Amino acid sequence: MIGVGGDELRPFVIDLSAGGFVIGGPARSGRSTALLSVAGQLDLPIVAIAPRKSPLQDLPGCITDLTATEQLATRFDDGPVAVLVDDAELVVDSPLGPVLERFARTARDDGSVFVVAGTTDVLVTGYRGFVVDLRRSRCGLLLCPTSPADGDLLGVRLARGSIGPLHPGRGVLVEQGSPTPLQVARSG
Repeated sequence: MIGVGGDELRPFVIDLSAGGFVIGGPARSGRSTALLSVAGQLDLPIVAIAPRKSPLQDLPGCITDLTATEQLATRFDDGPVAVLVDDAELVVDSPLGPVLERFARTARDDGSVFVVAGTTDVLVTGYRGFVVDLRRSRCGLLLCPTSPADGDLLGVRLARGSIGPLHPGRGVLVEQGSPTPLQVARSG
């Protein structure tokens, strides 16, 4: 369960089998909290990547070094895993980027999960890398959208009512191109 939302304020469970899940939002919007919420509910070994100070760094084996390609590649050898990347915009053009691109292409077929979070305005302008591959699923979470153009990250048109002041964890869940208002549940 990622949070509650919709007209009925019902719990929403996200389907991570769609080939990827992208969490976008401005600074302090709750991206890392949403990643931790996802991490707490997965039944797969977790591979966390956080190049900048993040609560994900508290997860065992979190990779913080953007040049640790061998360390990352070996984590994929033992079967399906869940890869969680915080501040993905910093990772795309790093040495870890190509390793994650290869992973993105096979994750769906081998039962792995790939969830990334980053700044919406930077992720939406990217034209290469693993984030572009994940955006094709049109599944994700737009936290604290600041303009209707934020919907471009996941290929949806946001209603003006979705735009508002910064409330960490509040946003729009997009599943297969269909947006729903949502409040992220906090893990713990």
